[in-house]
Amino acid sequence: MVPVALLAVAYTFWSAAGVPGAPVQSGKAGAKIVEQTESPVLVTGYRAEYQKGSATALPGVRHDVEYRNRSGQRVVAIQFGLVTFDVWDEFLGRTAALTVQPLGVRSRDRGIWTTLSEAAFAYRTAVVYVERVRFESGEIWTADRETILGALRVIQKDFDEANLAKKEDK
Repeated sequence: MVPVALLAVAYTFWSAAGVPGAPVQSGKAGAKIVEQTESPVLVTGYRAEYQKGSATALPGVRHDVEYRNRSGQRVVAIQFGLVTFDVWDEFLGRTAALTVQPLGVRSRDRGIWTTLSEAAFAYRTAVVYVERVRFESGEIWTADRETILGALRVIQKDFDEANLAKKEDK
């Protein structure tokens, strides 16, 4: 299956409330959080749903991510990976969701991104993970690729790592 071109539209806003705990991975459809024990940012809540097109919104998969800085440093940028699978549990698309809203130590925030796709109506399962984190000091933390691939291969056994590459890297 050839991935459909995707576009992420990011809207980031402050949220004082957080949702505790990450759901356990399972083979069921819905929104899933990859457990990343080493990540300086913890995804505390995640919802994904198909969004029909309208006069004010384009069709796609709407991702609502709640997260918390669990490091001892101020964060200045976070990139989340948002991966969607279709009704056959096959790769539908990947979005690099970026926020550059500073996040203090132990602070929480929330971001909403919409993955626009002509095939979004076939969405069944979405997965979120923390891809990269940039600290105010300039240090950059990067996710362990094997952890991410292992979680995605629970859904699609033959998931191709190339699906996680940037479009220009393919």
